[in-house]
Amino acid sequence: MRALVHLGANACIIGRNVEKTETMAKSIATARRGAKVIGIGAVDVRKIESLEAAVERCVRELGGIDYVM
Repeated sequence: MRALVHLGANACIIGRNVEKTETMAKSIATARRGAKVIGIGAVDVRKIESLEAAVERCVRELGGIDYVM
């Protein structure tokens, strides 16, 4: 992810732990000046509603999703 951000991508990462997810997003954002990396914590991938909320926030803040890793 860091390499993609370095090359010009913005990113949204999700995770269960809010603090760890936000910390990792901040770390990845240092790969490129002006990068926008969003960390969305408290996401339970077993619950579609949780994933849908994360997708909606990502699209709202970054304008869309080009791919998922």
